[in-house]
Amino acid sequence: MPLYEFICQDCDQDFELICKYHDLDAVRCSHCDSAVVERQVSMGSFQLKGSGWAHDRYGLSAATADSKAPEKSSSDVTS
Repeated sequence: MPLYEFICQDCDQDFELICKYHDLDAVRCSHCDSAVVERQVSMGSFQLKGSGWAHDRYGLSAATADSKAPEKSSSDVTS
């Protein structure tokens, strides 16, 4: 389940809550128990660890192979 950030409109406290998306309407402040809360926009977290594509330079050889396509010489052109 995702982690959401909220700010209470009554006590101005911010708090985090792990909940399902369809439960967002029933969120109450964890400090004053008010139902007047606003969801905040926060930065997402994404990490690549281990021997993944970034470490192994995945796709690098395919990209360089495509850029070295054979060129047509002027003698190959027919009129």
